[in-house]
Amino acid sequence: MSACLKKPVRVIRGDGLKSKYAPAAGFRYDGLYTVSNPRIEMGPKGFNLCKFDFHRCLGQPSVPTTDNPDFYRSDIDIRRKQYREHRAAQAKTTQASGSGSRGSPIDLDGTGSRDTSASLEDEDDEDQEDIFGDIDDVENAMSPVSGYLDEIKNPDTEPHRRKLLLVRVGRYVQSVLQQKRGRGKDEGGRDYDWWYEALWSHVGCAMPTKQLVSVQQVEEWYTKYEQKLQTKKERKEKAA
Repeated sequence: MSACLKKPVRVIRGDGLKSKYAPAAGFRYDGLYTVSNPRIEMGPKGFNLCKFDFHRCLGQPSVPTTDNPDFYRSDIDIRRKQYREHRAAQAKTTQASGSGSRGSPIDLDGTGSRDTSASLEDEDDEDQEDIFGDIDDVENAMSPVSGYLDEIKNPDTEPHRRKLLLVRVGRYVQSVLQQKRGRGKDEGGRDYDWWYEALWSHVGCAMPTKQLVSVQQVEEWYTKYEQKLQTKKERKEKAA
């Protein structure tokens, strides 16, 4: 619903997420975000994942992080290891307590409990994938034009100024996509089509419209305004 109506949602980030922005322990309220681009993707373990792009609303402090990425990197690795150890111990405890309980099915061949616990552990580990990891990368990629996007989102920006800003942002998006073209999937398993949808969707969330605009609509606006600028430039050159 938020993806359709562009209504902000409150976001809480937990320490189990695989991100440098995750809190060291427990949970943290991160602020208001708008949601876009709902989709189903295949996770690394083969499970279907429902994913969204989160865009941080204006007027909020930046997400807490640290100036030392190595510290966060080791901190995340430690928490991942602790999580796996915890889940392994929990699975053993569940298997041991359930084997002798009244009314529980008896595994005659000795394979059912092991397969079930392994499957549940894989699913739980899949659930810990950081849904913000992708949008963090997108926001980092778009950081050179973040000021333009903030100005586009401002309802007080004049329409003509907003068109010029959209052209500048669109040119930057095209340059980023040009670098992605023909390179296959990156380390996050994201290909050119993924980046195309993610970057233009990020731009679309900055448009001050009541309804969320499609990726194709945003690119069409950029192309339209770009062509008008080029035509105007050619006319000036001919007149000179």
